[in-house]
Amino acid sequence: MHDPRARTFYRFALSAEHYARRLAAMYRPAYGISPPEWKMLAVLAKHAPMSASAAGERTSLMPDKVTRAVDALVAKKLVLRRLDREDKRRVVLSLSVKGIRAFAEIHAVRYRIESDMLAGLTAEENPALHRALVKIEAPLGSLQVAEGAAGVPEERR
Repeated sequence: MHDPRARTFYRFALSAEHYARRLAAMYRPAYGISPPEWKMLAVLAKHAPMSASAAGERTSLMPDKVTRAVDALVAKKLVLRRLDREDKRRVVLSLSVKGIRAFAEIHAVRYRIESDMLAGLTAEENPALHRALVKIEAPLGSLQVAEGAAGVPEERR
């Protein structure tokens, strides 16, 4: 049997998990937010104002987790929930001033973690890595995950 550490995507997953844990070690105690809440905060920081369902579509979260994350962020006064100016039947979300500050602080830590992780790359290797990732990611938009627990990310179950 092959050593799983030699498998590229296994190694990507390990790197991503290491990154996520280091970031969570900062935002959990500092802001009392969970990983699903962080995902929603990050999406809203980039794309708000938007509905909860639209924000959820930009994450790997199931709708019930989106609702819980949004409710928690509103309760923590990091996210504002208001009626859409154009369609009064629709509720839209955006970051509060407190949420904007929290995102900026978490983003700075996120940037430092990523910089630390990439520090071992040379000036030529970093752009080469990004070019390789573009090639790897290109066909992903056309792939569809088969239904069932085996093909569904854990946070979506």
